[in-house]
Amino acid sequence: MVVNPDPKPGRWLLPLAVLAMFAFTFMFVRTLPEAEVEPRPVTTVATPTTAGDTTEEETPAEEGEETGEEDSTADTSSTTTTLPPAVISYLSSIEALGEQLTSMASEVREVNSSWEERTITYAETEERLVRVMEDVIVWQDNVVRLNAPSMLAASHQDMLASSTRAAVAATTVVEGLRSSDTGETRRDAAAEFDAAASAFVSAVQRAHTTIGS
Repeated sequence: MVVNPDPKPGRWLLPLAVLAMFAFTFMFVRTLPEAEVEPRPVTTVATPTTAGDTTEEETPAEEGEETGEEDSTADTSSTTTTLPPAVISYLSSIEALGEQLTSMASEVREVNSSWEERTITYAETEERLVRVMEDVIVWQDNVVRLNAPSMLAASHQDMLASSTRAAVAATTVVEGLRSSDTGETRRDAAAEFDAAASAFVSAVQRAHTTIGS
């Protein structure tokens, strides 16, 4: 009779089974292909930047400069003044009167020179000088009728004085032509007429300067 030295032979079965399962699992895992690991996207968190880091803050000086430009534009527009219609009409009238007197002075010079050279007849000389005299009388009346703005009173007085000089000189030119002298009266009166015309035009220019136009 064979005697079993281990009274509980089944007690080794469980550890052996566990060991076998562990070995099987280990070998099975070793035979599996390596799993591909997908790269995970790296999310970069943008650090918020302050206005001082990237852009220069608008300084009060810059704001002041912009405001100054706007104020400058406003000042420019505010200083551009529109003249009253009465002033515009007056300036236009004296400008036209100055041109008319300049034209008449040119006529007197031309007629006087032609008579001196005897390139025109006495009758034509008298006719043309009388026409100038009559035109100057009407012209002077238009000057007197003007209503000058108060700011141009001084220039207007000079125009009135010059218009009177021109009217007197034009009359004296005709009288000198008709006189029995050798032409001194006519020549002096023609020169006076020319000077009166220049004085009137100068007064017109001063009026424009006073207004700033």
